[in-house]
Amino acid sequence: MKVDYRRLFRPHTTVVLSAALGIAFSIGGCLEVRRAETESARTKARSVSADRVGMIHREANEALARLRALRAFYQSSETVTPDEFERFLSESGAGTSPGIVFLWWPAQAPTRRNSFVFPAGSSWSADSLRARSGVREAIRQAARSGELVALPPSSTETPSAAAQIFVFAAVRDPSARPDTDPQGYVAAVLPLDKMVERAIGYLAPGGIDVTIAEALPSGPGRILHFHPSRHFLQSLPPPRPPSSVKKSSW
Repeated sequence: MKVDYRRLFRPHTTVVLSAALGIAFSIGGCLEVRRAETESARTKARSVSADRVGMIHREANEALARLRALRAFYQSSETVTPDEFERFLSESGAGTSPGIVFLWWPAQAPTRRNSFVFPAGSSWSADSLRARSGVREAIRQAARSGELVALPPSSTETPSAAAQIFVFAAVRDPSARPDTDPQGYVAAVLPLDKMVERAIGYLAPGGIDVTIAEALPSGPGRILHFHPSRHFLQSLPPPRPPSSVKKSSW
């Protein structure tokens, strides 16, 4: 039997095949463009998120650097007057970090007269700080280790209560033995809300919410602070703790 191939592949058949192939290629092209756009958006979101984490770390590290400098100032001075205490912190730029408080008190017989606080007029004092739960153990640990020791917010505090981190360092003569009693202690009170607000303020709005949560060995803990994106005109409720938290050390 002879087959007339010219009749099988009529002009309208060729047109239908061409249209089908064109539609297939168009769908494939759209999917590829969509995939590229999605990947580009993810890359941008990761970059914007990394910028915010980096700026928050910078704010914290600057505060800790000032606390170390304050400890070194005491270690290199025979006595420090209230005016010298305030002038040193002012010249170090501590006054440019809203909400951060620095304190000093002697190890022996601390009183209001020999305990200092910066900035003046702060609601914090050496007495109120030392009365907090966990502070005595934290300063003992700072004295034993010679390192900065941080005390996280207590379990009674919530994001709406402006969670604060407390950092302590023992002041001891560098030539003294490690087991000798310290001369006193310096401390910093770091308010998370003010630090995050200042850090994010350096960056352009990026549509990224910032959530700070405890990083526990068992996984993410309670949320300490939530900062909604500036794209929103009103504050949003803080989310539940994320399923995973990337640990980072200050």
